[in-house]
Amino acid sequence: MKSSNKTPKAATGGGSPSEMSPEAELIASNVDLLTEILQRLPAKPLIRFKSVSRHWLSLISHSQFSTTHSSRNPSPSISGLYFYKRSRLESVSLHGHKNLPSLSFLDGLEGNGPKPRILNSCNGLLLCETGFKYEPMYIVCNVTTQKYKLVPKPSGLSYRRALHRSSHLAFDPSKSPHYKVVVGSHYNRSKSEPWSFEIDMYNSEGGNWKKILPSHSCWGRGVFWNGAIHWLSKTHANVLLRLDVDAEEVITVPLPPSPSILLANRNIKYFGECGGGLILVQTSSTSAFAVLKLESDTSSRIVKYGVDRRTIARTFPEMEEFFEFYVLCVVNGEKDGDYVLVLAIPGKVISYNLKCNTLDVLLDLEPGKLIDDGVNGNGCAYPFLETLSPI
Repeated sequence: MKSSNKTPKAATGGGSPSEMSPEAELIASNVDLLTEILQRLPAKPLIRFKSVSRHWLSLISHSQFSTTHSSRNPSPSISGLYFYKRSRLESVSLHGHKNLPSLSFLDGLEGNGPKPRILNSCNGLLLCETGFKYEPMYIVCNVTTQKYKLVPKPSGLSYRRALHRSSHLAFDPSKSPHYKVVVGSHYNRSKSEPWSFEIDMYNSEGGNWKKILPSHSCWGRGVFWNGAIHWLSKTHANVLLRLDVDAEEVITVPLPPSPSILLANRNIKYFGECGGGLILVQTSSTSAFAVLKLESDTSSRIVKYGVDRRTIARTFPEMEEFFEFYVLCVVNGEKDGDYVLVLAIPGKVISYNLKCNTLDVLLDLEPGKLIDDGVNGNGCAYPFLETLSPI
């Protein structure tokens, strides 16, 4: 039986005409008008609106509706963050809610094996893994819709013999409903041969893996932005490594020399995307750090803010002795050009508005404890964005 991508036609069900105003009846009976209105709403209320009637359930659940909604709303704001503390999944809302949606719908995929663990987040989708360390099973899921897909395992020695892996998700709903899973592996073919680095890339459109042999090792925290995954070089200062997921090649991108960016495993506290550019948080001394933005052409860099850590420590003295903190995320503030840092300090997750110089507690943790280390020894968090994107 062939499937259809046409939007469902109007169906019976829902409130009776006597319960509806003439205007509501007109909208409900006009599927095109109703679709246009619903497409303008955020993802979360649309999930609730599925219970309004059978017609609304059919309309909102349709894959074409989800795809169109995601392409028209490709960059929803970050609702919260997932992170790990003592290997246990925790979450924090950026909008005052108690909890983010649970990932319990993924439990049991490996029988009595370990629970799936988040590896990466990209525009509302999560990349997770479960199973054995040397041959993990990858899962792509949408927490908002509670849907997931098991990714077939890649073949080859790089997957089976990898000592270290770096796994990422590339997904831009404004360009395509399809995603790519990128797995970089360090491995050796035999004890007598040197270590090799290879990239395996899975394309959800064709359902196949492809191997890429880059001339540089792409390792650590990668950031998907502007159609490519970016890494800071571990061997050269002021150099980005850029994997164009469509061209399927890795190139080096030199950065302007001032201000200097040292090696990725040195003084970088955060590397991510916000406000249409790459964001770096770089320590400049034991008590200060700078927030830098890299523009789209990568030839210009702007120092957005300089931050004295003592300013934060005066409000939260628990971080004062060693200025302990992790930068979990950088998000846009309410005003243009306004940035908010989400920080993990001993016993708390806090937000720091750089422009307003205001501090707020988002979540209380166990006193004196930081969250689990992530890549390069920095705490790692995974943004949650509400989206209807189909898997």
